[in-house]
Amino acid sequence: MKISDIANRKFSRAFQGYNISEVDAFLDDIAREMERREQDMKLLELRNEMLIERLAAIGVSLGMEKSE
Repeated sequence: MKISDIANRKFSRAFQGYNISEVDAFLDDIAREMERREQDMKLLELRNEMLIERLAAIGVSLGMEKSE
């Protein structure tokens, strides 16, 4: 899901507003996508740390300090 998908999402109107089940389903989709992306980011950060450690172990310096 792209940010534009969120920004451009349209919901059909119900008697007193938007269709609640459509909005709830869309919010559930967003929550799942955000969770997946958070997990992906954590995995990439871990892989990056591992690669930096491997490079350091063979004596390769990247010339930058790790920032938290």
